[in-house]
Parts: sequence; C-alpha cells; structure tokens
Amino acid sequence: MKIAIRVKPVMVFFIYVPILLTLLSLVGQYSKYFLGNQNPLALVALFDVCGEENITNWYQSATLVIPSILFGLVALQLRKKQGS
Repeated sequence: MKIAIRVKPVMVFFIYVPILLTLLSLVGQYSKYFLGNQNPLALVALFDVCGEENITNWYQSATLVIPSILFGLVALQLRKKQGS
C-alpha cells in the first residue's frame, strides 16, 4: 500500500486554518466586548480560542489524532515489510 501526500496543500492547510480560526476568534471577541453583541447563534463561543467544546478545540484535537493514526499506519506497514 502506497500513500502519496503532496506537501504544498498540507502546508497551506496548516498555515491558513489556524490564521483563519484566530481571526474569527478576534472578530468574535471584538464583537462581544466592544460592540456589546451577544450573538444569539453562539458564534462567538464557537470560535473562542480560550473556550471549550468549540471548533478551535476540535481542530487542535484533530491535528493531534490524525498524525498519530498515520504514524501508526506507517509503523504497521514497516512491521509488515520487515516480517516478510
């Protein structure tokens, strides 16, 4: 089994997604504290980098879990290759 991963799209994803999440959090915090906007859709809490159970925490968890799974698959492949 051969897995090919292009570096440029992965690098772009891991650069721009955190920047986007940070900007969304900043906009939400500005809206909450300076404009007094208590968002009825809870979008401020959804992108708050200091909060829990939101998109930023899901992103952080995914960036830890997905590489762990990929490293596990690589280890299984190496073990299978060395055993043959």
